[in-house]
Amino acid sequence: MSATAALRVIDALVAGFDEATEPLGVLAPRIHDGPVVNDGGSNISLVVGVSNPADRDEAASVDAVQEWAHANTLRRDESGSVACVLSITSQAGSLSACREDAGVILDALTAWLRMHTDLGLSDVFWAAAITRVDVYQQQDDAGAYCDVRFSVAYKARLT
Repeated sequence: MSATAALRVIDALVAGFDEATEPLGVLAPRIHDGPVVNDGGSNISLVVGVSNPADRDEAASVDAVQEWAHANTLRRDESGSVACVLSITSQAGSLSACREDAGVILDALTAWLRMHTDLGLSDVFWAAAITRVDVYQQQDDAGAYCDVRFSVAYKARLT
């Protein structure tokens, strides 16, 4: 019996988002599984399983709840969401360009989720929705910076 699908969902999203963004070429973000240790100087990064990359101590990865699937069974249904953050930095200083690039990347992620609704996991019913989007942006003498924090919802049947 699986205790949770959340951990496998994170792994599937890391691999899937890498696949989804590879064709974007220079816009392909560097994908991170969890908190960023070293971004390698990348101007575009996508962190899977972290709600706030600036807060390494309290950055939530997954929010999930479970309920009994039926009255006479040990099966449980798990509904959850995985936190992700897309970060784009532009030395040119254009917030508009950062948001436009973020839109192209989010469109690629959405298209991948729509084509892989079960994430390749046998117990996942669906995971095809980016359900929450928060945009944080800043502009100064060093350039422009845009953080798009979003969640990917999923529903799984645990047996």
